[in-house]
Amino acid sequence: MLCAPLLASLLTPLRLPAEEALAQARLPYRVESEHLVCMTDVSAEYAKGRAADLETFHRILTSRLPFPPAPRARLPRVYIFGMREALDAIRSSAYPQFLGRPAFFVYEFAPERREDRSQWTFHLATWRRPSDDETRRELFHEFTHAVLHLHVPSPPLWLDEGLSEYFEVVEPARDAGDSAPLNRADLLPLRASVLSGSQLSLEAVLGMGAEGAGPVTNLHYDEAWSLLHFFRHGRGGMLSAPFDAFLLELARGRNWEEALAEKLLPVVEPCSRAGLEAAWLEHVKSLR
Repeated sequence: MLCAPLLASLLTPLRLPAEEALAQARLPYRVESEHLVCMTDVSAEYAKGRAADLETFHRILTSRLPFPPAPRARLPRVYIFGMREALDAIRSSAYPQFLGRPAFFVYEFAPERREDRSQWTFHLATWRRPSDDETRRELFHEFTHAVLHLHVPSPPLWLDEGLSEYFEVVEPARDAGDSAPLNRADLLPLRASVLSGSQLSLEAVLGMGAEGAGPVTNLHYDEAWSLLHFFRHGRGGMLSAPFDAFLLELARGRNWEEALAEKLLPVVEPCSRAGLEAAWLEHVKSLR
C-alpha cells in the first residue's frame, strides 16, 4: 500500500494516492517517452508535442544541475487536462488544498521503499492554457520539482521553489548554454518592492515554509527566484561552482544550513549571512 503523497517541500498529506485519484480522469491520449509519461484529453498530437517539450527541457535541466545520472526511476506521470474544470473536479474531491493553484506536483512511495528514490512515483498535473508557452512554463516548473526531489528528497522550500521559478522560463528553442533567464513575473514586483524601500530579508526567504514562519506569499517566491539567480549568476558567476557544491552536499543527505555555511558563505565578504544578504540585495538592484 502506498503512503500518503507529499506536496513538494511543504509535506502536505493528500487524501488519496495520486495515481488512484488522477486515474479517475481516464485521460485517453498517452505518450511514453524516455523520461516521462504524458497523458491528456486534448489530442494525441498534443500529447506528443508536450512530451517532446519536456524531453528537451529534461536535457537542458540535467545539463545545468551538478547531480550525477540518477538510477533508473519510475517515469514521472504528467497529466494535462484540456479544461481547468476537469482538473478542478479531481482536485475538489481528492486534493482540496490545491484548488486555485495553476498546477501541482506530488510524489508517493511504498513505505518500505522510502530510501529507494528509484521507486518513487512523481505526478505533475495542470490544464491546457490558451498559449502553449504558458502551458510549458507550468510544466517546466513542476518538472523541476520532480528532478530536484529525485536527487534531494527533502529540499528546503526556498530552494525547491526558487529553482523551479528559475528554470520555468527556459525557452528550449532559444536556449544557448548556461544563459541567465530573467523571470520577469518575479523580477518586476520584487524590484518595485526594493525600490519602494522594502528590505530584502535573507532569513525570511530561507525560512519559507518553516514552522512558525507565517504564510508563504508571492513575494517569498519572487525572493527565492532572485536568490537562486544570484547563486548562479551573481558576482560575475563566482558563486556558481560553490552553489553546485552545495547541491551535491544536499544530495548526499547533509543538512542544508550546514552546507550553506560551508560552501556559500566563504565566497562573500564578510563571511556571514549578513554579508550574503548584502551581496544578494546588490544583485537584485542590478537586474533589469
